[in-house]
Amino acid sequence: MPPRPPPPLPYRPPLPPRPYVMTVIWVANRENPINDSTGVLQISQDGNLVISDGQNSVVWSSNISTYVANSSAQIMDTGNLLLYNSNGGIIWESFLHASDSFVEKMKIFTDLSTKERNIMTSWRSLNNPGPGRFTFGTEPSQIPQAFVWKDGYPYWRSGPWNGQVFNGIPTTKSLYKRELHFVSDHPGSGYFIFTLLNSVLIYDQLNTSGIILEKTWSDKIRDWEVTWTSHKSECDVYGKCGNFGVCYTAGRPMCSCFPGFDPRSDDEWDEGNWTLGCKRRRSLQCGRNITGWGGGGNDGFLKMSRVKLPDNAKWYPMFETECRSECLNNCSCIAYAYYAGVGYMMWDEGLIDVQKFSSDGADLYIRLAESELGKEIFFNIHVALFRVSSMEA
Repeated sequence: MPPRPPPPLPYRPPLPPRPYVMTVIWVANRENPINDSTGVLQISQDGNLVISDGQNSVVWSSNISTYVANSSAQIMDTGNLLLYNSNGGIIWESFLHASDSFVEKMKIFTDLSTKERNIMTSWRSLNNPGPGRFTFGTEPSQIPQAFVWKDGYPYWRSGPWNGQVFNGIPTTKSLYKRELHFVSDHPGSGYFIFTLLNSVLIYDQLNTSGIILEKTWSDKIRDWEVTWTSHKSECDVYGKCGNFGVCYTAGRPMCSCFPGFDPRSDDEWDEGNWTLGCKRRRSLQCGRNITGWGGGGNDGFLKMSRVKLPDNAKWYPMFETECRSECLNNCSCIAYAYYAGVGYMMWDEGLIDVQKFSSDGADLYIRLAESELGKEIFFNIHVALFRVSSMEA
């Protein structure tokens, strides 16, 4: 007798398709919203792109100063909205007026000579695209960096760009998904731009809290996934530990003073307020023949490994073998580093926004008076011996 066939499976209707994901990457009239559905986008008689309300009042314009006859507009696959003249030349584009998003082939730039900037500005709230408190951009210098500013003050910093990665951003998988470039056409100018690899869709968004979110499109969930964020801990807040303080996520507390430095305010430090930073225990001697505890008057250097290098570095053309003596012979030099892809950097003012990493990072050499350097060497040797004896026990 043939086996009985299995009972039929119950009918299950197919799942409805997910709603189409609307991703806003640019808003024209951020400061002048239209609170109903009467808004109209059109090309005006003078050739400008304009948005008008129900009373035919212009609430936004591309603001081309010269009259343009027979202009036309087109939105590209990149998301760039272009305005052309009658000869097909681009006379305005939305990519040069960034909103809160940084997408492929867009330039985030600053040009000090023309005082032109293209920066990202956060939304005021999740449902209000008006300009918020946070902006993102670059400061053109010999050592490029990216910043998030809060009300005009630094809130987050990338660390120096070495041509491939930012020193302050540990290696992420996105390095294999896109190529980021910094281009400087002339002194005082520079822009960041990226191109995508392997057909992966990625863009960056500056959210309402001042955090940069890297979003990658997932075909699996048919939505954007956050694959990187600029703020993984409190250590990512600019200057969390003040001048001459270093932040380490795994530290208890997370802030500590540089070797040879003490908190400026013990009371505030104990309360977890580290913004006043630290002060040097013993003044630098800078070659003076001064004696005291620990011997002579020479300065030396103590190496801090795997750190995000401080802000306000100065760059000079120098071989790596010359860095130590160059800094030592300069009484203004309080620290130096040699970072592959950048070269010699020195600091002559407070060392701020330093972070300790478990991997990656760079080596920073802190200048200390010889007496303090001796203490630190003794302390490190003592700790090392203690660890060895503990392991043997």
